[in-house]
Amino acid sequence: MFDLRLEAIKAPVLIVGHAADNCVRSPAELMGNVTARTQGVRKQLATVTGGPINPGRPPSLPACEVREPHDYIDQESEVAAGIMRFMRGGSY
Repeated sequence: MFDLRLEAIKAPVLIVGHAADNCVRSPAELMGNVTARTQGVRKQLATVTGGPINPGRPPSLPACEVREPHDYIDQESEVAAGIMRFMRGGSY
């Protein structure tokens, strides 16, 4: 993701991540780096919290499996509703 030409993105940008995501490929603490590099006409960063796994675990590759925080377990409807609000011109 970080090797892409993010500066070329001019469309609206919504980055959604989970605070407890400890996957080395999608660390929550680097989500702001993505939005900062884009040239989107509208940008928003949304951090989801809660769910069955708490933050604080060390980053790892196994954290990229299913039923991890970046799957938004038990939060799917809430996340989808936020994405739809953004797509309609509102805030997440």
